[in-house]
Amino acid sequence: MKQYLIISFASLLFFISCNNSNTKKIENKDSFSWGSTITAPHKYPIEIHRGYLANDKKMITAYINTGISTGDWGFGNNAYAGGKTIPTKLSLIWISYADKKFYKIEAVLPKDKILALFKEGYKDKDRSQITYNDITVGLAPGGFVVIWLTGKNRSI
Repeated sequence: MKQYLIISFASLLFFISCNNSNTKKIENKDSFSWGSTITAPHKYPIEIHRGYLANDKKMITAYINTGISTGDWGFGNNAYAGGKTIPTKLSLIWISYADKKFYKIEAVLPKDKILALFKEGYKDKDRSQITYNDITVGLAPGGFVVIWLTGKNRSI
């Protein structure tokens, strides 16, 4: 009887501790898993020299040269690693073959707006609530830069 009581008590502690750890993960609503992509307009070839997305404390993902890219404007075709924290800074150097010049950007990103869009998400075609899964950097003629959050069938 004593062994049964000890096993029951140990099992109860195990289930309680598992339940608390799951609750802590769910409570962090400022953390979203995302990847990063780069895109350019069709027939506007670009090539990344180097860059990164960072938050206030560290670099989150690096942009490295993966060759010439043209793509589906708004939905990136060069995939990079992402993160779970919201980036606050974009640093990027790229070459535009159409413009025949290098461009560089050092920009502060609107963290609060990005976080709000991740939290809000959107309704999919089947009316299920989903969120974005990529931060896409669009590079256009003249050094114009656009940042999108992209997900299944949606970019904003």
